[in-house]
Amino acid sequence: MTESRRLQGEYVLKRDDADCDVADAIAVTGNWTKYQTTYAIPFRSLLPRELDNLLVAGRCISVDHRVHHSTKEIPPCMATGEAAGIAAAMAASASRRPLRELSTDRLRERLRSRGAIVDRPRRR
Repeated sequence: MTESRRLQGEYVLKRDDADCDVADAIAVTGNWTKYQTTYAIPFRSLLPRELDNLLVAGRCISVDHRVHHSTKEIPPCMATGEAAGIAAAMAASASRRPLRELSTDRLRERLRSRGAIVDRPRRR
């Protein structure tokens, strides 16, 4: 079994979210068994529901059992780790504002400027 403990976050990314865009996406991942399926990982899936100023990344983000198969691999773990690190630095430099108040638009811009993929590819 390759399950990890997962956070119950502000948002739980579910199987029904496949191929959907989300406004606060900080990473995009595919599914290694369904090659045309993608998941946009929302920033809210890195934020714990009941704790302030904590972010999680990697295999612990808030997803259901089925989506976990897509997010537990190294590329999405690296992507969520990069997003969490940049978000923490942004919050610390912005007069220590709570992470929930962070501008996800600015976070997404910063991630894009570093070459991160935050938008799902458009189908032809």
